[in-house]
Amino acid sequence: MKILISTRSASGVHSAKLTSFAQGVTVCGDEAVLDTDDSQNCDLAVIYGSVKPHRGRAEQVAKTKIVKQFKKFVQIETQLVGRRMNADADEFRVGVDGFMWDTADWGFAHTDQQRTKHFFNRFDYPKREQWNTAGEHILICMQKYGDASLGTVDTYAWCMDTVTELRKHTDRKIVVRPHPIYRKKDLMEQLRTTLLRLPNVEWRNTDIKEHGEPDIAQDLENCWCTVTYTSGSAVDSVLQGVPNIAMGTGNMAWPVSSHSLSDIENPHRGDKTDWLNKLALCQWSTKEFNSGECWKHIKKSL
Repeated sequence: MKILISTRSASGVHSAKLTSFAQGVTVCGDEAVLDTDDSQNCDLAVIYGSVKPHRGRAEQVAKTKIVKQFKKFVQIETQLVGRRMNADADEFRVGVDGFMWDTADWGFAHTDQQRTKHFFNRFDYPKREQWNTAGEHILICMQKYGDASLGTVDTYAWCMDTVTELRKHTDRKIVVRPHPIYRKKDLMEQLRTTLLRLPNVEWRNTDIKEHGEPDIAQDLENCWCTVTYTSGSAVDSVLQGVPNIAMGTGNMAWPVSSHSLSDIENPHRGDKTDWLNKLALCQWSTKEFNSGECWKHIKKSL
């Protein structure tokens, strides 16, 4: 196979991650070409990041062109487990034709318990097999305004609607956790002011520029349940044994979450084994890019 590796689809240090992926393609005996203008002769393309065709930056132009041209493409996106906000991350989710639970082909037919064990052993926090059955507050995890995983959903309106609906089903304290990268601060301040007028609602100050990288583990302590749309915080929550209500089908914790706010007092606490095995196939390290291990798995879905 001849694979187009589009370093033009990435910026800064992320371009180097694509170069690592190209090395793994070559190790496996396939041909990797970087940003060729002869893309018509390539069988598949690899891009970094979400596609936003309405934006005019060079990376978005490159990605939009590729998605229109190729029947299949590999999409590399931000990591799910052990997430960090800094740009020099060493772990990434990798899917075929997408990066969300319900849109990408993750190769779930090829789960391997040894892969699962190896994957989770490289993270330095305990994975709780059992669900918490206690806890006091509800944690609403907002997302970055305009994030591709939200689709057309306005994270501020969604949060307000969520708080309003939750109050029909529970009197528990509600803690609102905005995304650490603040956007549309005027809208955020309006939301914060409105929410703090309501009884038993708290607001977390998480601005990464002011407070550094916030640790969600603190908010998950003594947490009864989280509520997310497609936030990666859902993965943190479930791994720590805190039930989650997922409101978007692309949520990476969708199979192990409730899907209705009316379930808040009795959220899903089913078996997580199958989901853990599948999650281990969604994320790969740059070391696994270089070795070709990631590419070997991806090829099974082509």
